[in-house]
Amino acid sequence: MTQIVHIDKFGRVLIPKPIREKLGFKPEQSLEMQFIDGEITLRPTVKGEIELSDGVYVWTGYDPIEVSIEKLIDDARSDRTDMLVSNP
Repeated sequence: MTQIVHIDKFGRVLIPKPIREKLGFKPEQSLEMQFIDGEITLRPTVKGEIELSDGVYVWTGYDPIEVSIEKLIDDARSDRTDMLVSNP
């Protein structure tokens, strides 16, 4: 999808509503801007959390997980071992 947009006198660019909606951008949301080879890329900086849901760890964010899967598994095993030892 290509659209022509304009830069206002303050340097602002309005992302058209249909594009914002399609990308899931929300009001007041922060975006990461990257400039490479004459192109600008915007992406959400939304961070998520790892939550335990029905015994399964679930990533709630959009960005890649910053913790290794191996560490998550080790931590979960350690938590379960501690629970079993304290509640025989």
